[in-house]
Amino acid sequence: MKTFDTHRHSSAHYRFAQLKIDGFFIQVNRNLLGALQCVTKGYNNVDLSFLKGFYQFENLGKYETLQCELWKPGQPASYVSTGIATKDADMRLDVHGVKSVVGTREHETYFNKCLEAQSEFCAELDLPFVGFFDRENCSSSMGKWHSVDTFDEEWIKAQGVEGVVLKGGGNEPLKVKPFTTCDLVVVDVKPGNEGKYFGMIGSLTCATADGIVVANVSGMTDEERAALSVAHDNGRLLGTIVEVKYQKVGAKGKLRHPSFVRIRTDKFVADTVLA
Repeated sequence: MKTFDTHRHSSAHYRFAQLKIDGFFIQVNRNLLGALQCVTKGYNNVDLSFLKGFYQFENLGKYETLQCELWKPGQPASYVSTGIATKDADMRLDVHGVKSVVGTREHETYFNKCLEAQSEFCAELDLPFVGFFDRENCSSSMGKWHSVDTFDEEWIKAQGVEGVVLKGGGNEPLKVKPFTTCDLVVVDVKPGNEGKYFGMIGSLTCATADGIVVANVSGMTDEERAALSVAHDNGRLLGTIVEVKYQKVGAKGKLRHPSFVRIRTDKFVADTVLA
């Protein structure tokens, strides 16, 4: 079963829906010497000149800073470090935000361009801008949308992206991802670390009906975690069927971003085939 995970927030007040890429955040700008530099979220410089099409970024002026995502379609974010080390020229560096600087060098401040202006700026420099949908369907948008249900999950999968990020309306960006659910059997538990969950269950080791371990599942509420811990202490947890939501099945057969949904008291056999 497919479902959209909206983190329990409404999408009604967001104007834009932008494609969510699974990669590394990279900031591109010019340093004080005028040289183009790429910086990770941890403020580490990284040389990305080996990328195909990187020459397009040379047109960037000194008054703009680009917020980008370094990724490779079909690969998880964890691949990016390998791609940098091996100089994988087929990785992509897509722009998802443009900031402009105003003021003097001593009092520089950055402000976000409106989304239409970001798109137009990137088009002028021939930079790969991450597409977006717009409730008002402006000329630079990919189309109009009204709700999360507007997005077709198969289309999202075909783009090689995780989902969409809702923006605009004065709210913090909201990630919306399509998730699949499955029923797995609990075969083991991992204890919680010291702190809030010390002495309780940390995660559930879950397997398919044929005994293949595919996920360490967490994401329970405090109440659910307490109930599961009591069940385990009483010897009633192992062998229980639980519903788990996940984004997709990874290359090694493990579920990506697995999260606990509920105990299936109505089911006694786990699933074998995972989508």
